[in-house]
Amino acid sequence: MRWQMDIYGENPDFDFKLGFDMDLVGSGFDSDALLFRHGQAIPLTLQPLHFNQRRPNSNYPDLLQGRFIGNMIFSARMRAVIESVAPPTAGLQFIPAVIHRPDQRPGPADRFYFNVMDLVDSIIPEKSQVARQETLGELYAYSSAINATFTFRDEVVADRHIWVDKYSDTDVFISDEMRAAMMAAGLTGVETRAVDPK
Repeated sequence: MRWQMDIYGENPDFDFKLGFDMDLVGSGFDSDALLFRHGQAIPLTLQPLHFNQRRPNSNYPDLLQGRFIGNMIFSARMRAVIESVAPPTAGLQFIPAVIHRPDQRPGPADRFYFNVMDLVDSIIPEKSQVARQETLGELYAYSSAINATFTFRDEVVADRHIWVDKYSDTDVFISDEMRAAMMAAGLTGVETRAVDPK
């Protein structure tokens, strides 16, 4: 079985904003969403990442929503679980994240922005509930409904425990083994949904 990893519905209570605005290429608009995506290296000059918490809340589960869809902030405990299953060659980045609370009290320590660097072409579109997004006849993304199912290329994901598809880069997928480790650890804020019966 393969699973999609997501964030519990209560996480919109955590509205984080990056502590800076960027104009990446002189474009004149806030384009940080282009940088903070899976597959994009976060420059060392921006590390650690600072997040301003705009809504007061003191409940900090192991998995938090970042500023954009697909952004995830992990606790040190969740990072340990991920690293206990995924090999060091999995192409995962855990970038220190500092959370600034609106009441000026310190936010939770040992938080990490999660970034999957090694994107793979894993989805079989004709066997998945996805729609091709094209520009000039070239595929650039798949769009899907909230409860879509996916079928993956076995030769691509058979040895992977956590991955992001290069054409669906806001979705994080995990293996049975990874899900079992997360459930055994009792991680909070984590939601999983079966998306592929294999």
